[in-house]
Amino acid sequence: MPVPQCGNVWNRLEISQQISAYFEVPTSLAAAFNMAFKEEILNPGDFHTECSKNKAKISFVLEGYLRVFRQGKDKEVTQWISSPGEFCCDLNAVFSEQTTRWNIQALGSCRILSITSTAYQKFKAQYPEWENYEKAFLAKCFVAIEERVYSLISLGAEERFNYLQKERQDLVQNVPQQYLASMLGMSAETYSRMRKKSVS
Repeated sequence: MPVPQCGNVWNRLEISQQISAYFEVPTSLAAAFNMAFKEEILNPGDFHTECSKNKAKISFVLEGYLRVFRQGKDKEVTQWISSPGEFCCDLNAVFSEQTTRWNIQALGSCRILSITSTAYQKFKAQYPEWENYEKAFLAKCFVAIEERVYSLISLGAEERFNYLQKERQDLVQNVPQQYLASMLGMSAETYSRMRKKSVS
């Protein structure tokens, strides 16, 4: 199912600004990290990485959306959908240099900047001072994951739906409903029913 592109389009320069602002990385080091990334174009349905088939890579989304998911016993489970201005990767695979555990697939056309796990290790060897910023990156990632898990456990289905509608209209407008429902931990039917109720 094609996904319309949103108006929020990032350029390469902004990845350095994002790194500097988010992790307080010196400008020169952020620029060096930026230049280690290679631009990629993904067509609708293309895989960024496939479970157990690829070494991982870290990507920064410039345009489009990447869905992170895994096949469960009887259905696909969407873990997250990365938007323009966000990093996307399989954390465990990147930092343990193992094969990926998650599928990451383009929803519509995507333009991304990527660095393979091998290239990332070379960058760290060239810039030993990066290790401190890597720790900060991992800490922020784990906090985000904890908050996401907490919201799934503590918030009811309607509260999760309302939060998405209020805070992430870019996803609501550009991502198929079945993937949003899975990300929120509910059935597509429940999501559809809540959506109809919210617009009535």
